[in-house]
Amino acid sequence: MEKNIKELIVSSSGENIKKIVRRHWFIFATMMFAIFMIFILPLILVAISIKVFPAFFQGVIVNIFVFGLFVYILLLAGAFLISYIKYYFDLVILTDKRIIDIQQVTLFSRNVEELELKNIQNVSSDLQGIFATFLNYGRVTVETAGNNPNFVFNTIPNPQAFARELIKLSEKAKEKARIKDSTQISESISQKINGNSTPKILNEGQSESVENNENPRF
Repeated sequence: MEKNIKELIVSSSGENIKKIVRRHWFIFATMMFAIFMIFILPLILVAISIKVFPAFFQGVIVNIFVFGLFVYILLLAGAFLISYIKYYFDLVILTDKRIIDIQQVTLFSRNVEELELKNIQNVSSDLQGIFATFLNYGRVTVETAGNNPNFVFNTIPNPQAFARELIKLSEKAKEKARIKDSTQISESISQKINGNSTPKILNEGQSESVENNENPRF
């Protein structure tokens, strides 16, 4: 997927991708641990129940139990698949011109937001909690110019380094924008000067022609 995203961005806008970031692996590991516990605890309870009440698990009850277990495993497999897809497709893409936030909301729903780096006012990062401090993941907040809403990226690996790189690229983007604006202003002034000087030359030529006509040579 990352290769397709790179080709799409580079081919469509000519940008250079600087970094592609996923949420910290600990978040995905936490979800997998929760799914595993949900899977294993009921099996332990059923195994204990079979030993304590062996007469209950006979005949039709066994068939119902096997069918229920099959459905239960399918549901947990679906939960695992959704969790993995959300982890894998949740991306923060940093280019030399903008930052793109891709959020996989559901299995078939995706939210994409983007912000030009030149519109960034401030970037801050923070670590909250024991696990976040120990594993070095946290939140990065991007303050934007004007009435645009702030961008907040949660569970970013090494948020301090990400914030520093984002600030660095933002400064470069602002400098390029200033150079581009000054160049456009210079070109606009040059065009106006050239445009004003052309009629003057024509008027001088016309006046000279009139003088020649008033003083014909014999």
